[in-house]
Amino acid sequence: MEETEILLTVAEIGVALAGFASLAAILGRRHKHTDPLVNAIRLRGLLDAGLSTMLLALIGVLMLEIGASDDWVWQAAAAVGVVFVSTIGAAAFRREKLRRHLPGFKRITSAIMFTLVATAFAGFAFVAAGFAGQYGFHIFFGILCLLLVICCTMFVLVIASLMNPAEMADPEPGA
Repeated sequence: MEETEILLTVAEIGVALAGFASLAAILGRRHKHTDPLVNAIRLRGLLDAGLSTMLLALIGVLMLEIGASDDWVWQAAAAVGVVFVSTIGAAAFRREKLRRHLPGFKRITSAIMFTLVATAFAGFAFVAAGFAGQYGFHIFFGILCLLLVICCTMFVLVIASLMNPAEMADPEPGA
């Protein structure tokens, strides 16, 4: 499979996950037990990660199609990835502050998600700095897969909160 085909497949998966976010938003409105702000925050994260994955994959495809050298393609695409992931991370940090006191907030889940975002940032920075050498595509692709894992995790959290909202809430202290 060529690099372009692989990136187009990743872009399609990113779009599909963003589409699932829209469907989950519609279903979430029907649940009276789920705090709308909780799901809005989760859905925003899912949309950010899914659409960023799609755009980053398409940037790689575009640069390959214009005939740029392989090393430059992955360094430039990874530099854009650094910007995207740092923006996603900053927005997630702001949303996390809002979620701390809402039902369904779990500190461990938040820590895992921030670790995944930080890993994606470090990977993109590694490739953008030129340290990846001939493995630029492979590392770039791996980071896109990591972003898809983040999307899938967010999707599972949204669906789980819609399926069984009572169990997603943190237990009351002393209960």
